[in-house]
Amino acid sequence: MPLLVPAALLASGAAVDAARGPGLGWLFAAAAALAAALAALTAPRGRAWWAAALPPLVIAAVAAVTQLLTGASGPHTGTTAMTAGIRWAMDSFPAIAAAEAAAVLVLTLRAVRTGRSARPDGSVRPGGSRRADGSRRAGRRRRGRAAHA
Repeated sequence: MPLLVPAALLASGAAVDAARGPGLGWLFAAAAALAAALAALTAPRGRAWWAAALPPLVIAAVAAVTQLLTGASGPHTGTTAMTAGIRWAMDSFPAIAAAEAAAVLVLTLRAVRTGRSARPDGSVRPGGSRRADGSRRAGRRRRGRAAHA
């Protein structure tokens, strides 16, 4: 369910950009970056690795399907199909780079924001050292001159 909105955003960006003219351009790259940032923001903390790993594969697949459906570069067979595939990969690289940068930025900000006070499930305990029931956490005892005096 959390991937439906980024996927729809990426597909709509590809459709609108393909309708504007031949090939995929800056609008597709912007939609890809926004979709990757949204996916990284909504990813569960323990499984956030996929938010950085999946954008290149998904963007390449969407770009190839869009190029095939719109027939932007004509029919291909044999070596011309290989040349078209390389061209599609090169044309989709700016979108892949923008999406990766957005995903890494969001994941880094999430990691820095939660810091060391995060629980394993990703939630942060308010109030620092107090537990949810209000009791204090048992800490290490200080040993020093005042403890022995």
